[in-house]
Amino acid sequence: YIFYLMFNSMQSRRPFHSRWLLAGGFAVVSLFALTVLHTAGPVTASLGSFTDVHESHTNFTAIEFVRIHGIVHGYQDGTFRPDTLITRAEFTKMLVTASQQIEQNDICLTSPVDIADYSDVAVYGWYMPYLCIATRAGIVSGYRDGSFKPAQNIAMSEAAKITVTAFGFPISMESSGTETLWFMPYMRALESINAIPPSIIYPQQLLKRSELAEILYRIISENGSLRS
Repeated sequence: YIFYLMFNSMQSRRPFHSRWLLAGGFAVVSLFALTVLHTAGPVTASLGSFTDVHESHTNFTAIEFVRIHGIVHGYQDGTFRPDTLITRAEFTKMLVTASQQIEQNDICLTSPVDIADYSDVAVYGWYMPYLCIATRAGIVSGYRDGSFKPAQNIAMSEAAKITVTAFGFPISMESSGTETLWFMPYMRALESINAIPPSIIYPQQLLKRSELAEILYRIISENGSLRS
């Protein structure tokens, strides 16, 4: 049904948006947590531009922006891997950093124990401090089965809801047939501030790392959402 609505709406001339249809028992010392926040997992410090992102890349400006502002640091080999699909764990890390939630949840840096008891998160996973922060801030809550699925790739529909929630953008509910789709208010909210890259064609599309960089770049640079 959803794809039927999407197909038909894509043929119309209506506005862009109408075409769319942690774990408990965890304790770490402060030094370890702070190290995780900067060096562990798939992202580590990069002193210069990423070796695999050239000026000809569609999202070059956005990727450089998030690098310069410390939102992402790239991989140990100096790459960013822009066309790689982003996981829910990676997405959470970048979003928490971009929306500057870290300073508001210092407990997560030392002992991220006060989080939902997700059934599938690794106790010492590199993403735990970020997941703790996002959970405490009400940005994420996981799935109905109690899981978070940190290694699963994230769809634009999910990313839209989490992003809008993290930055506190208002949403509006419209009385129309498309409003039975839970993600539409969040998609519209991002569309209203021109935060959706043109490469995103439909809500269930899996998000690339470069596309998330573009979304964050548009939100922060064009809407002044990055606090100094």
